[in-house]
This record gives sequence, structure tokens and C-alpha cells, in this order.
Amino acid sequence: MIGPCLPSIIMHRFKDIPYIPATPYNAPSTTASVLGTFAFSGMVPNHVYDVPESMSFVQRVKNFIYDTYEMILHEVYMHPEADRILRTIYPGAPSTSSFYKNVRVSFINANPIIQYKEPMMPNMIPVGGLQIQPPQPLPEDLRKIVEAAPNGFILFSLGSNARSDLLGPERIMNILTAMERLPQYQFLWKFESDESKLPMAVPKNVYIRAWMPQNDLLAHPNIKLFITHSGLLSTQEAIWHGVPVIGFPLFADQFRNINYCVAAGIAKRLRIQNFKANDLIDAIKEILGEDKYAKKMKEVSRLFRDQPETPLERAVWWCEWVLRNPGADLLQSPAVYLSWFRKYSYDVLSFVLVVSFVLIAIACKVISLVWNSFATQSTKSKMQ
Repeated sequence: MIGPCLPSIIMHRFKDIPYIPATPYNAPSTTASVLGTFAFSGMVPNHVYDVPESMSFVQRVKNFIYDTYEMILHEVYMHPEADRILRTIYPGAPSTSSFYKNVRVSFINANPIIQYKEPMMPNMIPVGGLQIQPPQPLPEDLRKIVEAAPNGFILFSLGSNARSDLLGPERIMNILTAMERLPQYQFLWKFESDESKLPMAVPKNVYIRAWMPQNDLLAHPNIKLFITHSGLLSTQEAIWHGVPVIGFPLFADQFRNINYCVAAGIAKRLRIQNFKANDLIDAIKEILGEDKYAKKMKEVSRLFRDQPETPLERAVWWCEWVLRNPGADLLQSPAVYLSWFRKYSYDVLSFVLVVSFVLIAIACKVISLVWNSFATQSTKSKMQ
């Protein structure tokens, strides 16, 4: 989902065309301002807050602050700044927030089987796993390696936003050392530089490549484990293909992705900042040495795949629905038109608190007057 500037420019230029935003996130609460959904601070961790789903009281307080800060930020900074940019092109354009009325449906990269559960508005269409396609044949070099691995292979990839060659010599040494100490497994490592940049020689059971066809490798029957940065698309692909995970989360939603997988019993988590070779070795041995991880992942994968149509087919159907019904806005929540203060009834809560304070103050004053009256009469009685 692009920020409000570009969609507003397009919709103002072409005059109220229907709008289908799509978000790569799996957190519906991040679309609160666009779709009128709600942030459930006591139940669902903020998309950048690294805590488990079962938050303590202090964690829920912090989570509430994060969610509230984001909502206020949308109103006091993001939209005014977007309005300024829009009006440099179209001086008479309305506020960018006014174009939300054009939203007919929205595609959310979510599926309740594989993430925290959040209530969604009726115009929010879950298409988690939209990017997953049937596997293609592997390049010849990879095909030969994975088919020749007698005990299976392990894929290591930190995705497209993080580069393994920038981890630093110490972390790279720890990773290669761990791989070398597990010679029974073949490792494939997405490493963006050539071997001359490595701080040690590449072990015989490690194959380095600047790019890996990740979805195709995860679909291969000989894969045993996926070591990942826990990005959302990588996590979805691993679950779809039933491959247990070791996660090295780096930023943003990667923490909530791996935290959910760990709680579901399909993954282990390590910290990229301070892990040692033995930590990685122990995690690999635990996942591959205990059947519970593979069995649980197969079960979750089966549930994830058990859908009446593919996520892509669902998205196509709803696009066609909007084309058939371009003016239909009956699925949209009226919360889109409310400020965060009103939507969460903070105005009502403020009123209740003020009234309660006034009533308590009046009661205290009455009690004080009565008490003073009795005290005065008692004093007079004693004097007489």
C-alpha cells in the first residue's frame, strides 16, 4: 500500500475512481486510517514492537503508547505533509484523507492460520500468500547439489532487504563455523559477494550463491530447514511448503513473524546481534533432531493451504467485483470518517472521567461540610 500522496494524485486527476489499496503487511491495525479498522493494544503487539502475544501489563502499556502514537502521527503529521505535497501539483485538491471514501476493498497480506488474530472490516480481503506460485525447475547447479545431498539441505537467506555479506566478519565466521560442524547437511547460503570477501574458506558442505530461487527451493522435497530473517513473504512461503524455520529477525514486522512461529511450535529464534556458532548448531540439531517441529509445521501448512481458492484467485475475483460495482461503498466502515479520538470513544471516556471527578469533588465537599457541621456542634456541646 503506497502512502496517501500518489493515490490521492491519481484519484484527483481521474475524478473519484474506485480505489483498491493493498498492504504487504499482515497487521490490519496498520490500515486503521484507510479502512477504519481498530488497533487492539491489549491483544495484538504493534507491528514494530518485539514482544510475545501474551503481553505483560507493562508491555501492554507500551503497546498502547505505540499504537496511539501511530494514530496521532497520521492525523497531525502524515496527512498534513501529504496535503502539502499534493497541493504543489493540484493547488485546489481536497485533503488526502478525503480520498479514503473511494476505497472499495483492500487486500491484506494476512491469513489467520499463520499470524496473530485481528478482527477485520468486511472490505478487508485476506490474501496472505498471494506471491506463492507453483515451483519452477531449479537451475542446473542447484539441482545437482540438492539432489545429491543424502541427508537433505538447509537454505540460509536473509531476504532482499538485508545482505549476508554485510553481517561483519565475526558473524560470518560464526555462521560458516556452524555449517562446517554439521557436515551431514548440505547448506545453500544466499551470499551477495564472492568467496574472496569471506573471512575463512568455504566449507565443503556449503554452496554460496548471490541469488537463490527461494520459493522453488522451499518446495523441493529434499529441504530440511530454512534459516531466514523472518520476513513476512519468506515466513509465508516456508509455512506453505511445510519447512521448519530458524529466524534471525532484524527489524519491523520480522519480530512478530518469528514470535508467532515460535509460539506455534514451528520455529526457533536467535539474535543476530550476539549469537555464537554453538547457538546456531544447537538450534539446528534441536529442530532436525526432534520430530515435533516438522510434524507441527506440516499440520500448519495443511491448514494454510486448505482454502476454497488460492489467494491470487481471491484477489482477482474481488478486483472483478469492484469493476462490476464501481460505486458500491456499502462494505466500507463509517470509522474511516472519524478521528482516532472519537473512534475509540476517548471523548466519551473523557466526559465520564470529568463528570466522575466533578461528582467525587461535590461528594467530598458535601462530606466535608457535614463533617465540619457535626464537629462544630460537638465543640459547642462540650463548651456548654
